[in-house]
Parts: sequence; C-alpha cells; structure tokens
Amino acid sequence: MEKLISVILLILLLVSGCRLFDNDDKSNFGHCEKELFEQVKKDGSVRVIATYEMEYTPEEQLTEQERQAQREAIAEMHDKLLSNLKEKNISGVSRSTGTPRINIGVNNKSLSFLCTTELVKEVRLERTFQTNRE
Repeated sequence: MEKLISVILLILLLVSGCRLFDNDDKSNFGHCEKELFEQVKKDGSVRVIATYEMEYTPEEQLTEQERQAQREAIAEMHDKLLSNLKEKNISGVSRSTGTPRINIGVNNKSLSFLCTTELVKEVRLERTFQTNRE
C-alpha cells in the first residue's frame, strides 16, 4: 500500500513539474523580464528592442572595411531572426544598421521566441518619450 501511495505521489510530482515547461505558464522568461509578458497579456502586443548575441565594436573604433563587415554581420542576424519569426505575428520592424539591435512589435508567441532564441541576448521594452506641447 505504501508503495502504491509513493508511486501516485511521484506521478503527481512529475505531472505538476511538467507545467514548468508550459509556455503559457511563463515561469521561464529567458532573456526577458517578467513585466514584458505582463504587458503583452494586458495589451495584446508590445514594442521591444532585441539585442543580438554577437560580437560588437562601436563603429568609431573600426576601420571602414571593419565597419562594413560588421554591418553585413548585423544584416545577416536581422535576416536569420526575421526568417525564424516568419510564422509568428510581428509588426513595425525597424532594423538597425550600425548596432546589433532590432525594434519590433510582438505578441505573446513572438515574444516567447525572442526570449528563448540563442540569436538574442537581451529583450527590453521600447520606451517612447513624449514631450509636452503647449
């Protein structure tokens, strides 16, 4: 009888543990802050800045040839990321040419991808600044 209870408890633990990997649970935020998922849940979509996982040197420290090679590497990262996001709902893509970043509007599914892909090292909320006009 004790063995049966132990088996039942083990099964319950395994089943409840599987929820940790459930994408809707959001217990694993990857490269993202929990607040991004909360914002997407509230608004349906959010604009983010994704920074690529790649070596980067500020352009002013590079020769013209090195600058061009780095820009080509950034363009390739844009292409790779966007091809992976093809089936997901995205909007308002703004590619940076000189820095390894992309600004993009995402929903829950595309945000989940950005937060877990090895192509991206950081995802943060795009902040827009409003000025008071009189």
